[in-house]
Amino acid sequence: MKKTFMAILTLSFAFAFLSTVNERFAWAAPGDSESNPIIITTPLEFNDIRYGLGKYYKLGNNIDFTTAVLDCV
Repeated sequence: MKKTFMAILTLSFAFAFLSTVNERFAWAAPGDSESNPIIITTPLEFNDIRYGLGKYYKLGNNIDFTTAVLDCV
């Protein structure tokens, strides 16, 4: 009985440790948070914003739209 209790206790601590490590070091894709936005540098990247309206974006440089050929819905 004591061995079973110790095994369960050990597994509980291991699970708790692994779940906090996973949350702390979870990889976030670009655009998933304000601190990790998708950088927009071209007219085509700007055009693709409409496919990810819930994402975070940041303008990387001035974009020249004078020669851009974009999809219009």
